[in-house]
Amino acid sequence: QYTEDEDLIALSSGEAETYAAHDTMKMALQGGFVANEMGIQVKKPMMIGVDAAAALGFINNTGVASRMKHLDLREAWVKQVRTKGTCEYYKVEGLENDADFFTKIHQGLTFKNFQDRLMGCLDDE
Repeated sequence: QYTEDEDLIALSSGEAETYAAHDTMKMALQGGFVANEMGIQVKKPMMIGVDAAAALGFINNTGVASRMKHLDLREAWVKQVRTKGTCEYYKVEGLENDADFFTKIHQGLTFKNFQDRLMGCLDDE
């Protein structure tokens, strides 16, 4: 059984994205609870972007789960929160996913587009 004190190694990118969806939703809910206590209305469903088709298929029950039978209770929680309408998961294309800038090697125009989007245009115009 996994505890948060242990290191976790995902066996696939779909599994890693599903864990990331879990952690993201957990942080979003915590922030939402604090906001509600402060009288700030939080719009629901909370929108979570996922770029791995395998994870999105698993989360939305549109994929084949047979390869992901080993996943733990976090995945069930992600589905339960989705079913309750607390959150909604949507597909983010790779080139629109800002995190790809930090996790993949990009060259040429793709790198420049990410750089400009994330850091602003630094050219002397």
